[in-house]
Amino acid sequence: MGANKIGKYEILRELGRGAMGIVYEGHDPDIGRKVAIKTIRFDVIRQRAEQDEAQKRFTREARSAGNLNHPNIVTIYDVGQDEGLTYIAMEYIEGESLETMIAEGRRPELEAVLSLIGQIGDALDFAHRHGIIHRDIKPGNILIDKDGRPRLLDFGIARVSSSTMTQTNMVMGTPYYMAPEQIAGKTVDHRADIFSLGTILYEILTLTKPFPGENITTVIYRILNEEPPEPRNYDQNLPAGLDYVVKKALAKNPAQRYQSCRELADDLRNSAAFEGMAFTGGAVPEASEAALPQAEPKPRKTLLLIVGAMMAVVAMAAAVFLLTGKGSKSPDYAGGGVSPGTEAATPAVSADAKKPETGESGTGAQKPELEKPDFSAKIADRETSPAKPTENAEQKGIKIPDKKGEGPDPKADMKTEPVKIEVSPKTAAEIEDRLQLVQTAFQKEAYDKCLKEARKILALDPSHAEARTYLDMATLKYAPIQLQSLISVYRESVKRGALIEFFGLNGTPEFYSEIKAATQALVRDYEDFQVSVSGVSSRIIDGGDGSYRAELIFSEILTALSRQKKSRAVLSEGTFKWDLIQVAEDWRIRKITRLTSSE
Repeated sequence: MGANKIGKYEILRELGRGAMGIVYEGHDPDIGRKVAIKTIRFDVIRQRAEQDEAQKRFTREARSAGNLNHPNIVTIYDVGQDEGLTYIAMEYIEGESLETMIAEGRRPELEAVLSLIGQIGDALDFAHRHGIIHRDIKPGNILIDKDGRPRLLDFGIARVSSSTMTQTNMVMGTPYYMAPEQIAGKTVDHRADIFSLGTILYEILTLTKPFPGENITTVIYRILNEEPPEPRNYDQNLPAGLDYVVKKALAKNPAQRYQSCRELADDLRNSAAFEGMAFTGGAVPEASEAALPQAEPKPRKTLLLIVGAMMAVVAMAAAVFLLTGKGSKSPDYAGGGVSPGTEAATPAVSADAKKPETGESGTGAQKPELEKPDFSAKIADRETSPAKPTENAEQKGIKIPDKKGEGPDPKADMKTEPVKIEVSPKTAAEIEDRLQLVQTAFQKEAYDKCLKEARKILALDPSHAEARTYLDMATLKYAPIQLQSLISVYRESVKRGALIEFFGLNGTPEFYSEIKAATQALVRDYEDFQVSVSGVSSRIIDGGDGSYRAELIFSEILTALSRQKKSRAVLSEGTFKWDLIQVAEDWRIRKITRLTSSE
C-alpha cells in the first residue's frame, strides 16, 4: 500500500471521519471512475478473536449488500483488506445528504416528499426481500444526487457497527431514528427499518424530529413511551390522511406497523383514502411475526447501535408530562403530612434510609429469578490477553491533502474520536461479564438488578459509558415503580396512623425536622385516618452530576376522626406535589407543596 493508496485505489481527499473509520474520495485506476472509500476500524475491539469475527461478518454482509442492484441504493464495488486495513469501495454520489437539506430548513414540495419516501421505501423493500436489513436508516445515510434521486447508503455496515462497536467508549451518533425494539435490545427484523423511515417522513413533513431531546436518554424515553404530535399540528395544509400513515409507521409494536416498506409506500401514494381515519393499532399480539424475512437472532454481548450512540453520554433528562387534578380551597391542614407554610431546607443524605418493602422489581409482587447464564465463577477469577491493535490508515502512512472540495459528505455526522479509558485485561473481562448480566436484567425488566450490576461496573471503571447509559435507562424505568410503591406505603401508613414513622423513614432529615411537630400534633388530635389518593403521576429529573430528583403529583382527600369532638373532619383535599431526591437506591421527600388549579 502506497502513501496515498488503499488497495488499488488512489486517495484524493478526506470526506469525513468518525468512530467507525474514515471516508475518502478515491479513484479507481482500472476503470477511471471516482469512488467513495470507507475504512472500517476493528482495532477498537479489545479481544483479538472478536476482531477477527467482526471482520469476517462485515466482509460477508458487505458482499451480500454488494449484490443489491437498485436505482435507489448506492452500489458497493469492492470489499477488501490492505495490510490489515479493512475498506469498502462504493459508488461516489455527486449531491448532498437529506440531513443537510433538513438542517437548512429546505422542505421539498409535498409531491416531491412523497416521491422521495416512496423511492426509499421501494429500495428498502427490495433489500428486505433479499434478506438484508439496514438497521441505520437516517437522513445522513440518504444522499440526493444531482438529478434529485434519493440514494441509500451504508448497507452492510450498520450490522457490524451495532454488534461490535458497543464494546468501546465511542460515539456512534444519535438515536432519533431508532425503533423501540432496537433500543430495548430485542431481536430486530425489517420492521425496524420501517419505523426509521417513518421518523424521516415525519421530520421532512414538519422539519421537526418526532422524538426530540437535548440529550440521548430523553430521546430514548420518548421513543419508548410517547407518541409524537400529529404532523398536521405543524402544518394544517398537509393532507389529513398523512397523519394516519405516519402514526402507523411509528407504531411502538412492530406487529402494528406496516409490515413492508412497499405497503407504506403504497399508502403514501394513496394517503387521501385515509382522511378522517384514526390509527388505533388494533389488537395485534406483540409476538406477531412479519411476512418478510426476519433477521436471525444472535447471542448478544452488547446492546445494539443505540448504546454505542450513547457511549459518551452521562446525563439523563426524561420528560414525563405531569397529570394534575383541580385544586380546592386550602383547609387548615395543608395535606400530604405538612402543615401550612412548611418547606424543607437543602436536602441531606439520610444514613438510616429504608427502602419501601416491595417485590424484586419494585411492583409489590416478587418476580421470578432471571434465567441467565452464570458468570459468577468467571467474574471471581478470569485472566485474558490484551488485544493486538490493528493499524489504521494514518499508521499506514496515508497522507490526506488539506484541501477540502465541494463533494458530498456521506457521513456528515462524523466527529472526532473521544479518548478511550484503558483498564487491565482482567478487569475488562469482568466488566464484559457483568455487562451481560446488566443487559439480561434490563431485557427481563428487572431494573433493580440492572442498577446493582451497572453500579458494580462503574465502581471498576467510572468512565464506562455503556454502564452509565444502562444506569440512566434503568433509573428512568425503575424510579416510577419505586415512587408508586412509596405512595402505596404512604396510604398504608396513613391508615395505621403512622405518619410520623413514614416521614421519618422516607423524608430527608431537614424535611422531617420541619414537619415533625405538626405531624405529632395531628396524630395527637385525630385518629382513624382515611385517605384517598388518585391521579398519581411522576417526573424524573437529572441533576446533571449523576444525581436524580423526582416529582410526584397526586390528588388527595384525607379525613380523620377528631378525638375531642368525636366527629370526622376533612383535613385536606386537593392536588399535591412531593419533591424527592435519590439517596443511594431509594427516594427521600424533601418538600411537599399544595398546587393551585392553574398548576
